[in-house]
Amino acid sequence: MGNWFCLVDELALQGIPELAMFPSMRERHLAIRDFQPGPSMAVVCYFFVLLPLFCLGGRLSIPHWLELVVLFLSCLFMGLLARYLNILATRGNAARFLRMRLLECGVPICLGCGYCLRGIASERCPECGVELPRRVREVMAYPARDGEK
Repeated sequence: MGNWFCLVDELALQGIPELAMFPSMRERHLAIRDFQPGPSMAVVCYFFVLLPLFCLGGRLSIPHWLELVVLFLSCLFMGLLARYLNILATRGNAARFLRMRLLECGVPICLGCGYCLRGIASERCPECGVELPRRVREVMAYPARDGEK
């Protein structure tokens, strides 16, 4: 089940520029895996789709085993759909989370706007003008690792 969620997370986070800045695919996958958007959409999806299925359960004229298969597949589909919608709803939080993970990986990045600060000597972000925190300036002082963009 974890692999399905990873695929759904990759799909929902597609297009966030911070994902392309990770020094390795392993660090990128770990960051995506660790992002936890919360259960809010899951509750909505399960309530509005699975509740009617439970109510219809005794009224359908299909074999009991087929009813269980339909219920299982519905639960699986709703779980994946809820995860996808939840991540879409929290993309702003995802970008902020990914920026923090990039800093942990040694990539100098502005926490406010996501601008890559590699090679910048200023104490302010040239893109948004925010003063850079001490942690960002520390990462900027280290040279790029081999293989980094």
